[in-house]
Amino acid sequence: MDGNGGSTTGHFMSLVKHLKLATLIGEELGSNQFCTGGQKRLRLPNTGVIYNVARNTYITTATSFPIDRGIMPDYEVTQSIDDYLNNIDTVMEYTLSLLRKKDK
Repeated sequence: MDGNGGSTTGHFMSLVKHLKLATLIGEELGSNQFCTGGQKRLRLPNTGVIYNVARNTYITTATSFPIDRGIMPDYEVTQSIDDYLNNIDTVMEYTLSLLRKKDK
């Protein structure tokens, strides 16, 4: 997991972590158990800037996690720019090494 997961991804992953359904590996998620929805799209008249205002709030039952952070992985692994440019999936490599250790 990484910072790109937003909205309902936070809902889903908060429940996965809360219910201990899986081991989470990667970076802090870009969302958590709390999100907003039902956005109304508006445009500023002078600049034309478009913005959204949420009209609803959704929270899962995983209320023990902080609302000011994304869902945290069980094992934090960061993909470096060098690994990315060299097509090395750092998170996958770490996950495979954990599985190999578990098999022993």
